[in-house]
Amino acid sequence: MFRKLKQQRLQQKIEQTSREPIYSFEDLLKTCELSSDFEAFKHQKDSSFTIYYYASIIKPEILHDEVLPALENNPHTSLTELKQLIPIENTLLTNSIEKLMDGLMRGGILIKTNHTSDLFLFIQQNMLRIGP
Repeated sequence: MFRKLKQQRLQQKIEQTSREPIYSFEDLLKTCELSSDFEAFKHQKDSSFTIYYYASIIKPEILHDEVLPALENNPHTSLTELKQLIPIENTLLTNSIEKLMDGLMRGGILIKTNHTSDLFLFIQQNMLRIGP
């Protein structure tokens, strides 16, 4: 119940501060960064991947047990290949900023690579074991 209330407050805060529609990934980041618990995590300095998520919603074990090993062992792979390496069903390759915003607000994990600016790997909340 506390997690749901926190998600609702976070969504209200973002909706109140979002006056213009979000058209780009940069706009998405600016909006998400309004929250103090929004994280952008790069596992290694030379890695081309950055992971984005709300820390208050995602269990650190999910990142450490299921996402980071795939990135650690394959730091320069494509998003398509990475999708196959992460042991979570229903990961989604998308370029829809609206889907990403909605999914992050619902507790998903977004992975971006420096190699592509318009394609993102998204791990949907309903596939994750969520909670503090």
